[in-house]
Order: sequence, then structure tokens, then C-alpha cells
Amino acid sequence: MTRPTAIHILKQNEKPVGSNRLARAIQRLQPIRISGQGGFIRGALHNAYDCIECHADQLHSTLAAHPNTELVFWNLRCFGKEPYFGERWSQLAQGLKIPQVLVITNASARKMAEDELLDRFVAIIKREPYRDRERYPISAANADKIFATMLSCNPLPLSSRNVRSINPADHGNREVSRDYRQDVFFSGEATNTDRIDYVTRLRDSEWLDFAGGLQPGRFEVDASISFPRMKKQAFARQIEQSRINLALPGYGEFTFRHLELSYYAAFCLSTDDIRELELPIPYRAGEHYAAFTGIDELIEKIRHYLANEDERIRIARNGRHLFEQHYDLKRHGAAIAAHIDRQLRG
Repeated sequence: MTRPTAIHILKQNEKPVGSNRLARAIQRLQPIRISGQGGFIRGALHNAYDCIECHADQLHSTLAAHPNTELVFWNLRCFGKEPYFGERWSQLAQGLKIPQVLVITNASARKMAEDELLDRFVAIIKREPYRDRERYPISAANADKIFATMLSCNPLPLSSRNVRSINPADHGNREVSRDYRQDVFFSGEATNTDRIDYVTRLRDSEWLDFAGGLQPGRFEVDASISFPRMKKQAFARQIEQSRINLALPGYGEFTFRHLELSYYAAFCLSTDDIRELELPIPYRAGEHYAAFTGIDELIEKIRHYLANEDERIRIARNGRHLFEQHYDLKRHGAAIAAHIDRQLRG
């Protein structure tokens, strides 16, 4: 199958997948992990296009090596901080006749560029945007360009070696573990005060067997709720041994934890603000995860689901089935390509 050629300009801290024969040979022996904020869209683009990854300062040399390039995807943070993007992008993109796509992989749904920049792109690929596009102070034409993507499921061993061949459904836990050692588990960075308040309340609840805590992040952490960062296998085991796993907002509303819990077939209790987001998967409260609003309802939901194991298991299984059926790089890549084609046709 012949794929159109596209260049994807990555964030500065992302290592490009090699585009020449020597680089690809090396990466077969030492594969590059494709994960993080932009991992899902990177995998999708490799399946939809002959995708050449590079950094911004390599754009013109990459174009010279691939003169048949039909699209250029720009990560909004390819120059580091976003305020520099418009000026630097204008310098590099000056004179380019190739259609260009803006990729926004920031964690927060509210993050959106302004019309002056968006007008210059044929499409906008945005992580977990608001369903209600009117929440963005942009034109209707630019709102129509937005296509929803999401972050990656980090435990999935996606790499330059298997990006077109991996079947995500073959990885993770096929069934819910019942080897319980604690009631509730959460571990993450102190990215906001809500996380601190939730974890403090749970840690102080004598009736509850709570495991986990926080690591310093945007905020410092009191010793009473401090918990060390865990290695991957130990972290997965804690998830499997917990009746209830929390997915609390971090820098954004939809976090790595939501997908990790589906991957491990674990029960997810999340804040309900993710209902306001558009996701490329049909992730529904009450079916694939349970939702709460505020600390009092969190306690109420924990009591409810600890007492109703069958309901908890049903939701955890549904979450796993959702991952198997919809965490699909090929399908997402095809949907992105179709969206861009529609935008190009006007």
C-alpha cells in the first residue's frame, strides 16, 4: 500500500523515528519508544502516512530529501514555549506551498491558539478538546478544523519497530484481577490543589484502606501524603491489587491514568469533568468508568463501589473491552486523514 508522505515536526524533547535506511536499521536494534503526550497521534500518523519525523530546524533538509511531501504537521510546542511558535513558524514556513496541520498536545482542554495563527492551517489536531467548540474564542471556520485526538497509553510497548504492526488488544490484562490488597489506590504528582485535598482526605479516613500518595510537582507535598514514584511493574501490581483506582485531574482533565486503568482491566473512579471533552473513543460514565463531583461524592462513591463488587467488575471489564475495540492506531490515522481531506476539499 502506497501512503502519502507527510512530515511531522515534533516537540524538542521527542526523539524522531529515523527516515533513512541506516537510521531505521539502527532503530530495529534499538527501537525508539513512542509514548507520552503525543504518542497516540504519532502512532496514528505512521499508520496513515509515510511519516517522516524531525525537529523544526531540520524541516528544509527533510523536505529536500523527501520532495514528494504532501503535508506538514507542526506540534505547537516544537520550538519550546508556545508564545514563540507564530514568529518562528512564519520564518520556517515562508514560501511553503504544502498544506500544513497544527498539532496541539497540551494536557489542558482549554489550551487553544488564536485565530491569527489557526487561519494559516488546513486542520487542527487537538488533544481532548471541549465538545462545545463555542468555549473557544475562535471563528466558526477554525472551530470546524478541530479534530480530537488523545494522549497515549504509556504501558503499551509502542515503538519504531512495531508502530505499524502492533495490536494494542494483545497487550495489558484481558481480565479483571481480584487479588485485592487494598481498597483504593492513587499515585501521581501534586499538579494541583484538588489532588492534594482528595489524597489528604482519603489518607485521613480511618475506615478506608488507602494506598498511595503524591510526589512533588507544581506543589510541594506534606510528609503525611508523600509517596515515592514507582517502577512500572510495581505500579501495575498496585493497580491490580486495588478494588478502586482513582483517575484525578492533573495538568489536564483526561490523564494517562484513565487509559492505563482500561489497559490493566481495573476499575476507574474519575472526576466527572471529562464528560465535557471530546475523545476519539466512546468513553462513557457508568459504563467504562464511574464519575464523581467533589470530595463528598467521592467518599459516597467509594463506599458504594466497595459494597457492590459485581457492578465494579462490570465497569472494569467494559473499560478493558473499550480499550481492545477502540485504541486503534490504524483507525485513528485513517480518521485524521479523512478529516484533513475534507478540509482540503472545502
